[in-house]
Amino acid sequence: MKYIYHRKPNDLEGHIIFPLNQMEEKIPSVYAKEVQKYKGRESLMDEKIPILNCRWNDVVHFAPIDPKKVYQSLVALGFSPDEKDLWYKIPITKLSPIETVVFKYENDDGELTHSQVVNFSHTAFEQLPELPAATLEWYRSCAKEKHRPLLFHRVPHILSLNPIDISDCEVICWSDI
Repeated sequence: MKYIYHRKPNDLEGHIIFPLNQMEEKIPSVYAKEVQKYKGRESLMDEKIPILNCRWNDVVHFAPIDPKKVYQSLVALGFSPDEKDLWYKIPITKLSPIETVVFKYENDDGELTHSQVVNFSHTAFEQLPELPAATLEWYRSCAKEKHRPLLFHRVPHILSLNPIDISDCEVICWSDI
């Protein structure tokens, strides 16, 4: 089975993961907290996603790599991530291929161009066995500059227009090895 991952919000209400823009209306208190992730990079929230023809926050974001690998890399570089962070391990079969894309994130600028965003396919999807070298280099530069890194900088993103029901998904702790 192939999986994608999504951090479990501490204040999740119910068993559905909604895109951020849907949370604004459905659960405004959670929206107010989650939108803080974009402080200093608010313009990203209005970026258009090719193929899906929607905005960045109209989709749910998933990572194609086990978050334990992220945790291990951060700790190895001297960061102190919260050991208790929980993540949903979600089978890719929950994704609708016609409403899901892959943002390849091959450039540091993170530009959402037609060459960077491609159609999603259950059969073509591959979980990342390791973090990309560019992500590890980003972590190193953040450690050197002593600031907190974005966890999934230069890691491909799986972007889904559909809210995802996680009621039957496994929850893992990223520090459990």
